[in-house]
Amino acid sequence: MVFDPHHLIFYRLKPMDQMAYAKLSTDGFVRPWREPVQKLISVSASNYEIGLSTGDTEAAMWHVLYVAVFSYIGGKNLLRLEDALGPQLEQIQFYQQDAVFNVLVPYRQTVLNLLGFSSEEPIILTGIAMEEEELLKVITADGQQTALNAVHSQRLELAYLFGRYCLASKILDEVKPWEAVAPGYVAIFRTSMFQGLTCYAIAATGDRRKWMKRGDAFLKKIERWFKSGNVNTVHIVHLLRAERAWLQGKTAVAETQYGEAISVAGRNGFVQDKALAHERFMEFHLKQQGDDYWAKYHFNKALIAWSDWGAVAKADHLRIARAKLSA
Repeated sequence: MVFDPHHLIFYRLKPMDQMAYAKLSTDGFVRPWREPVQKLISVSASNYEIGLSTGDTEAAMWHVLYVAVFSYIGGKNLLRLEDALGPQLEQIQFYQQDAVFNVLVPYRQTVLNLLGFSSEEPIILTGIAMEEEELLKVITADGQQTALNAVHSQRLELAYLFGRYCLASKILDEVKPWEAVAPGYVAIFRTSMFQGLTCYAIAATGDRRKWMKRGDAFLKKIERWFKSGNVNTVHIVHLLRAERAWLQGKTAVAETQYGEAISVAGRNGFVQDKALAHERFMEFHLKQQGDDYWAKYHFNKALIAWSDWGAVAKADHLRIARAKLSA
C-alpha cells in the first residue's frame, strides 16, 4: 500500500462520518494545485467509497464529479469516459443531488460532442445528455453559479476548438472568475487556458492592443500558478507563450515554446492539449512561415493525438478545415 500522508492525517483528525466531506477540500481543491490531476482520479474514487459507506451521499456524489472532471482534464480517452459518465450521472440523479448533476452534465455533453454524437452543431451543448438553453434557464433561475460557470466554460472550450473565435470572445465574458465562484476548483486551469487562447486569437484579427492585454492577464495568472509548483499548468504556459510570441513576430521563441508545449503535454498525459499544441504549431507554419512541409507534419501529429483522445468530431473538423494538407 502506498503511504498517503493526506489520508493518514484525516483519519486521525476526523471521525469517519465526516471523512468524505472533509476530503472534498483537500483532494478536490488543494491537491490539484500541487499534484498531477491523473493521480487524483483514484483518490476521488476512494473518497466516493468512503462517502457511501458512511452514509454521506452528498459528499460521495461530489467525489464522483471529481473522478469525472479529473479524468476529462487529465486526458482520459473520451469513449471510455462516456462509458463511465452515463452511469455516474444516473447515480447522482438517484441520490437527488441536482447541484452536482448540473455541474457535471455539461462535461458529458462536451464529451459527446467531441465524439461526434451532438444533435446540433458541436459547439452547442445540446444532445443526449442535456439541452443547453433549458439547462441555462433552470440554473440561472436557481442561482447555481457553479453550474453556470461549468456550462459557459465548456461552451468556450468547444467554440475555440472548432474555430469559432468570435463566438468564444463573447462567451469569454459570460464565464465568471472561478476564483470567486469556487476558489481552487480544478477547472480554472483549463478555462483560463481557453480564455487566454481566445484573447490571442482575436488579437490576431484586430484591436491587438486590447486583446493582447487581456490575453497577457490570463498568461500572467497561469504563470503564477506554474511558479508556485502547479504541475498541471506547465504545458499551458508554454502554449500561451508561443501564441504571444507569434503575435509579436518572435518566430524563434514561438517555435521553441510550441515544441515545449507539445513535449510537456505529451509527457504529462494531456493528450488533448498535445493535439491542440500540434494544431496551433501547424497554423504557425502555414500562416507565419508558409512552410507546408512542417505544417503537414504537425497536421498529421494533431490528427493522431485527437484520435487517441477519441475526439472524432474534432479530428474531422481539422481534416475539413485543412483539407489541402490531407493530400
